Amino acid sequence: MGRLTAGRCRSYCGFMSGGNLQALLEPHASAIGLSKDIAWDKLEELGRQWLRFGRAMNLSGARDLPGLAQQVAEGLEVVVLAERLGCTVGDPWIDVGSGAGFPGLIVAACLPVEILLVEPRERRAAFLELMLAQLKARGRVVRGRLEEDGVREERGGLVDLVEFRWASARAVFSPDVWLTRSQRLLSQQGVTVVHLHRGDADPLGRMAVGAVDGERWSLRGYRRFT
Repeated sequence: MGRLTAGRCRSYCGFMSGGNLQALLEPHASAIGLSKDIAWDKLEELGRQWLRFGRAMNLSGARDLPGLAQQVAEGLEVVVLAERLGCTVGDPWIDVGSGAGFPGLIVAACLPVEILLVEPRERRAAFLELMLAQLKARGRVVRGRLEEDGVREERGGLVDLVEFRWASARAVFSPDVWLTRSQRLLSQQGVTVVHLHRGDADPLGRMAVGAVDGERWSLRGYRRFT
């Protein structure tokens, strides 16, 4: 499968005046089989805002578009996995520990889902709300965390949630813990997206129903336990 290697990134990620994420990432998007109708205009807007607010809101260490390219590429790998597994219009999706919006905002920009972004930090939650509005995406932000008993708001109450078709969380929990905790969030045919290091064994001995291998992560999808 396609990989955004350091060598390839140096070959087409050099920042030049007028450069954009589409130019930087189209080869990778094509290599991993991303649909051709990707919303590059929305991703470009996200790129501008990540750079604009990055330092003030502690969003990302990236200072230019090439610096963002790897993180956006990893988000696109999540999008490809969902496309392969049959993501459809209106699917409810939860992204836990959304942070700066990797991969939650990329999912919101590229897929026709109804997304819930869960983020405990006030500034980052405010940024996520602003970006959802600018993207005209269907979804909302909850300031909270996923605990063993469900999503709990920062002020302490449990959030009343629907069942989700998709659940993602990037580097928030260990794979075993994430796969276990996400089960209570999913509908009967729901899928947990797990970020594993390339070559890692499947968590809890489960069998993935789909995978996309990137430079840093092996993105794998697991159906809800029966």
